[in-house]
Amino acid sequence: MKNELILDTALQLFVEYGYEATPISMLADKAKIAIGTIYRYYPSKNDIANALFQKWKKNFHDELQEGFPIDASIREKFKFLFFRMVSFYKKHPTAFEFLEFHYHSSYLNQKSLQISEEMMKFLRNFVQEEKVFKDMPPDAIAGFVMGAFTGIIRTAKSNTFILSDNLLKMIEENCWQALTK
Repeated sequence: MKNELILDTALQLFVEYGYEATPISMLADKAKIAIGTIYRYYPSKNDIANALFQKWKKNFHDELQEGFPIDASIREKFKFLFFRMVSFYKKHPTAFEFLEFHYHSSYLNQKSLQISEEMMKFLRNFVQEEKVFKDMPPDAIAGFVMGAFTGIIRTAKSNTFILSDNLLKMIEENCWQALTK
C-alpha cells in the first residue's frame, strides 16, 4: 500500500517538476508519509525512478503485446500496435509522459535498460517480419512512429487541436505511408 503510494506520488511529481527538481522531502510531504518510510522501501531516488520506469515500461510493453494479431497482415499489425500505443496513452497519460521524459536518463539501471531492450526487440522483430518497410534500421522505424506519436500528443496538449479518433486514424495512416515502400 505505501509502496504504491510512494510510486504514484513520485510519478506525479517527476512529471510535474522533473526528476532533478523533486527532492525526497517533497515526495514525503505530498504522500503524507515520513522520509524514513520512503527510504525503507527505496534506498535512493534513483531506485524510485527505476521502479517507476520498470513498472510502466513493462505495462506499456504488455499493452502492445496483449491480443497481438499474429496471423493478421502486416498492415493490420501496424495499425494494432499504433492504436495500442494510443490506448496506453489514454489510460495512463502521466505514465506515458514519464516514460518519454526518462527514456534515456543516466540513472536507469541494468534492469530498466533490459526491459526497454525487450520492448525494442519485439518491435524490431515486427519490423523485420516482412520486407514492406523502407530500408531503414528497425530502431529508426520504431523511433519514427514513437516520435510522431509523442509529438502529436505534446502539440495536442497545448490545446491547438483535439486529438479525435478521426485524426488518430489519419496520423496512423500517414505513418504507415511514410514508412512503407
